[in-house]
Amino acid sequence: MSGLPRILHSLSGYTLVELLVALSVGSLAMTGMLQAYAVGRSGYEQVQHTARLHEQAQYVFSALEADLQMAGYYGLVSASDAPDTAAVSDRAAGCGLGLAQQLSQAVSLSDGAYPLRCPAAGGGWLPGSDVLTVRRASASPGRADPGRLQLLTQVSGDGPSQLIANGLIPADCQLTNGRCELRDLLVHVYYVARAADATLAHEALWESPSHRGNMLSPRFGRVGVGVVRNADGVWVTELFTD
Repeated sequence: MSGLPRILHSLSGYTLVELLVALSVGSLAMTGMLQAYAVGRSGYEQVQHTARLHEQAQYVFSALEADLQMAGYYGLVSASDAPDTAAVSDRAAGCGLGLAQQLSQAVSLSDGAYPLRCPAAGGGWLPGSDVLTVRRASASPGRADPGRLQLLTQVSGDGPSQLIANGLIPADCQLTNGRCELRDLLVHVYYVARAADATLAHEALWESPSHRGNMLSPRFGRVGVGVVRNADGVWVTELFTD
């Protein structure tokens, strides 16, 4: 019995105060690690978002650059000699006759307003954004296609140019003998579409007859889709080119 006090005296451990201090220091260290991770994660997401914006902006500007370089190109016809009137199809006239007829105005910009009569696809036009319209002819001659606006010109330059929408070519102007040239009239309207999410944007674009026609048309070999998400929702744009 005389050795028991000495054994108990030799046993030692951490006091409650020491445990609390250790827990506090560990909690502070863990909190700092979590905060550092959150900051690193947020920075990574911001870098990824910026990189996506840059990539999409590069594609949009590259597409706009090519289209703007071709603006006012009507094959054998200059912009000043291009016809201003035509039997425009109902689908083209739905957005306003001037959209397809004012060929002398190769590029037009609407500052903060939506100038077309037809509703904007992609969930609607974003209020306050600009609308850019580019008019030109296709890069390569094509064949007659009813329902499309096409520019018919004589290679000799003797006869007047004309817009046709029914695919009917005059008897004295045939494409096979090289006397005439036929090119599709391209009117590209760029605007910012506002949609709640990507699914709604896709459905809205598909329900638009003009967008659906472009999606299903065999004349277009390339399509670009730009999507940007911010606090206002999802902005979607589609660009079709031959």
